[in-house]
Amino acid sequence: MRSSILTFTGFTRLFKPKNPNTLVTYKLYTKVFKQEFPKLSFRPPRSDTCRVCDELACKIKASKKSSDLVVSKSALELHHRKAGQALRVLKQNAASSQLPGSNQSTICIDLQQVLFVPTLVHSDMFYKRQLSCYNFCVHMFDTDKAIMCMWHEGIAQRGSNEMISCLLQVFNTHDFKDDLVVWRDNCAG
Repeated sequence: MRSSILTFTGFTRLFKPKNPNTLVTYKLYTKVFKQEFPKLSFRPPRSDTCRVCDELACKIKASKKSSDLVVSKSALELHHRKAGQALRVLKQNAASSQLPGSNQSTICIDLQQVLFVPTLVHSDMFYKRQLSCYNFCVHMFDTDKAIMCMWHEGIAQRGSNEMISCLLQVFNTHDFKDDLVVWRDNCAG
C-alpha cells in the first residue's frame, strides 16, 4: 500500500523525471508553490490516535527537564515501531490469506465513529437531540469484501454483546477457511 501523503520533497521528485531539462531546485519549487497556492498546506491525514500516543504526546509537551523529554520521545518512538511491526504482520496475514490454496481467512473489525442523524449544521440543531447510529465494519481480506452492520440507539447500544452479535451474523452468512485471524483496534467491546 502506497502512502498518499505528499510533501514538497515528494512533489519535487515527481516533477524532476517529467521535466528533465529544467533546472528547478527544491528551494525554487517550494517558493513558487507557496506563492501560487498560499492557502494550500500539507499535514498528515486526520486519524484516531491511541491512548498511549496521546499520553506520551502530552508528556512530551509538558516535560520541563530534558531527561524527561528524551524518555518520553524514546517511549513514543518505540510505541510507533511496535505499531509499525503490527501493521506489517497484518499485511502479511492479508497476503497469505489471498494465496491460492491458503487455509487462512483474515478479517479486520472496527466500530466506526458514532454517526449522528440528521446531519444538519444550523445553530438550532446544536441544541436538539440527534439520533446516534453505529456502524460495525468487517473487512475480509481473502475476498476483499467489506460487511457493514448498522443500527441506531433505539435498537441497541454499542457494547460487547452488540459486537459479538454482529460477528455472529457475519460468521453465519459467510464462509471462512479453517484458520481465522481477526485483527481489531484497542476497543474493549
